[in-house]
Parts: sequence; structure tokens; C-alpha cells
Amino acid sequence: MTFLSDSARIDIQAYVLDFCKDNDINLTCCNDDIEKIIFDIGYFLKYEPLEENVFAYTQHIGNYQYEIVLNTNTLYCTNFKRFCIAHELGHIIIPKHNKILMNGNKLVSSKDNIIDNEIEAEADYFAVSLLAPHKRFIEFIKNLGCNKQSIESISEYFGLSLHSSAIRFIEKTKLTCSMILINKDKVVDSEYRSKSMYENSKGVRSIRKNGVDILSLAYGFLDNQNSVTSKEIPVNIWYSELNDEISAQESIVPLSYCNKTIILLEPNDDEISNYIED
Repeated sequence: MTFLSDSARIDIQAYVLDFCKDNDINLTCCNDDIEKIIFDIGYFLKYEPLEENVFAYTQHIGNYQYEIVLNTNTLYCTNFKRFCIAHELGHIIIPKHNKILMNGNKLVSSKDNIIDNEIEAEADYFAVSLLAPHKRFIEFIKNLGCNKQSIESISEYFGLSLHSSAIRFIEKTKLTCSMILINKDKVVDSEYRSKSMYENSKGVRSIRKNGVDILSLAYGFLDNQNSVTSKEIPVNIWYSELNDEISAQESIVPLSYCNKTIILLEPNDDEISNYIED
């Protein structure tokens, strides 16, 4: 999921609030039955065999009616299916997405565009905001660390994908930590910092498009040389502008559906600005 600007997130949160108000949906809790929400509104949910790389698509079928189609060739776990439906609902509700649909175009969610496409990122954020409401999410994560177990527990409780769970955690946590998304070629696709991490590392450049260091836990994991998913490492393995006096916990969260891997880093000292090399 592309990391959206503050203004984009504010807009989408407003769309979620308006949608819930218009349809008497309680945003103080997790919205478990997303299929019922779809049916109650009067939209259609179907299952059809689609290309293997396609998760789902949404289309306007006339007279302000919409159809969400899930792929029978995709093995959805309960949480991922729930998230996909909420994601497709986002395409219907977000105005610029709706305009695309009303012009007769389908919006297709696939393995090829799930990570880097802005339209898909906006629908992801709609789904996250609907399924993991702010107050409930903050309460749930208040005692969680930045690690694989935390992301898995968020995914299970709120019915989110692992990727979106990690993004939501980084967005909302008070911890100093970051999330790094790497591809199968061991290159950093994107890097997201928590608010505290951002404020304490303004002198540290983004590591997007950097190669993965051979000394990192992730490097060996991607080469199937180890099965360990958490280890303490010098933080300058990832952020070369920080000196080796500060360590961090590196945790790995594999994403089986898009050949990407999440790396979570939580430095052992919040004041990382003290470790920036001159």
C-alpha cells in the first residue's frame, strides 16, 4: 500500500465517516460482517473464476447499482476476503474512484497493482479506516511492540491484510519505529516511519531503492538461509547515516501474495537523532 499524504488520508477518513453515518454503521467497533453491509446497501457481491493474478474487481452495472466480483481461483482466508470486500467498497464510495466506475470502467485489484498503485492505496486506506476504527485501534495497540507477533495479532483481530496492518500500526503507534518493504530482488520498495521515528530522524535520508545489506536478518531470510524472524542488529545496517552505537530489533513479516517482505525496525533508543553521523 502506497503511503498516502496526510490530506489524502483525512479526505478518505471523512468519506468513511459520511458513509457510516448515511448507513447507520457503528464505527466504534470492528465491522465484522462486511458482506451484510454490502447487501444491506443494495450492492451485489458475486464470485467468478478470474485470472490467477486478480483478487477482485468492481463495476457499475447501471442505475447507480454496483457489483463486486471476487475470484473463485483465489484462496481467500477469512480476513483477506473481508479486507478485499471492504477495499472494493472503497472504490464505490471514494468520489474519484466512483467517477471511473460511472464512466464504464472496471477497477481491478490484482497482485500487480496491490502495493504501488495510488488508486489501490486509497481503497486500502478506506478499508483500514472502516474495519479498524481509530479509537478501537489505538486501544488495541497501546501495549504492542513493533514486531511480527503484533502485526499478526492486528491482522487477526481486525480482519486486515498483514501489509495494511503494518501500515496502520506505523501510522498510529507512539513508538519510534519504521516499516521497510522489500522485493524478491532484495531492493527497498518503500519505507515508512512512525511519527516519533520521523521527528527523530529528519537528518536521515529515505532508503527507498537501496539494496538490502548482506548483514541484515532479511538478506539471509530471503535466501532461505535462516528461518529466524526477529533479531537485534546494528541499526546502521539499514540506516547508514546512523552510527553503530545504536541497535534495533529487526522483525520479518513475509507477504506470500505479492512476493514482498515487510521489515520492522524498532531502535533500542528513542532519541536516535543523537546517533546521526556528522
